[in-house]
Amino acid sequence: NSGDIDSNYGDYDFWVFDVDGNAIVKQKSFGGTTADQASLILAYEDGFIIAGTTESDDGDVSQNNGKTDIWVIKTDDNFNLIKQMNFGGSQDELIMDLKYDGNTLILFGTTTSNDFGIGPYHGKEGSNTDIWIVKYPF
Repeated sequence: NSGDIDSNYGDYDFWVFDVDGNAIVKQKSFGGTTADQASLILAYEDGFIIAGTTESDDGDVSQNNGKTDIWVIKTDDNFNLIKQMNFGGSQDELIMDLKYDGNTLILFGTTTSNDFGIGPYHGKEGSNTDIWIVKYPF
């Protein structure tokens, strides 16, 4: 919460910004009090889809099912939060890529969970990862 960053919710946050030359013209932080790390952003017709991981269950994050969940937010062009969704189980999930067609979100990632509708898990719980693909209206 210093330098160019206007706000911070706690540990790490999603921080999105737009620059013109060397100046930040708009910015916004999203997250909760623990680690939230953005890794992907997609522009769509009216705004942005930003995705990463979260360990939070407060602030902008509506829930967390365990350790690290995939967290996806949708904003308008001015970075106002329109929608957010959490995907995960009681263990760790990681997002690798995503696709969005304006109505449906497809997430490509990994999981070590075997609950909350994820499964069956094929590895040793907590140590190996399975590929995880989620298709969701968004």
